[in-house]
Amino acid sequence: MVFREFTLYAGGQMDYGIKIESEEYSSSFKNKILVIKALNELLGERKYDDISVKEICERSCVSRSLFYTYFENKAAIIKWYLGFSMNKGVSKIGIDFDWFEGHLVTTRVYDDFRHACYCALDSKSFDNTSQYFYEIRRNALYKALSMHNLQITPKLKFQIEALIAGELAATAKWFREMHVKELAEFLVSIVPRDLFEALNRPITKKHQ
Repeated sequence: MVFREFTLYAGGQMDYGIKIESEEYSSSFKNKILVIKALNELLGERKYDDISVKEICERSCVSRSLFYTYFENKAAIIKWYLGFSMNKGVSKIGIDFDWFEGHLVTTRVYDDFRHACYCALDSKSFDNTSQYFYEIRRNALYKALSMHNLQITPKLKFQIEALIAGELAATAKWFREMHVKELAEFLVSIVPRDLFEALNRPITKKHQ
């Protein structure tokens, strides 16, 4: 199923091939997309520290009171979208997607608002983003392994930590230089062998 609702509001051209969930029909989701779209546009014009919440609200046509209903501050906008992007793709690896499919979906969603996502992946701009990234990825990988009834051995734990560090470093370094598919392929290439084999056949495909 094509993720039409998201591409409509984000202005994207990709066929994401992922399920539309109830949240994407809500006015709150659409307002969040308008906010991240406005921030992304402003980041294409000047630095993050020079952008105010007032400007984001004016550009997005979302009131300040509504803005603070959704976000604690402007950093929370990017954290929300980063989490959203991962939950649509890489967090489903081993469950609905294989490694390449998961990374392809997430990098495609990143790409719709690449200025904002690059800012989020740059640890110099957001000291706590790395920890947030680690938590989402670690929890998702542990969940997928558990759903496959696999024991999380010390070796797998080490591979998970090494992979997440590699994903974060590689995405931050190459996001602006690689095309979506190229970056997804590169991220798959750094997955440790044991972890790759454990999750490359999604649960939903095992029963087909």
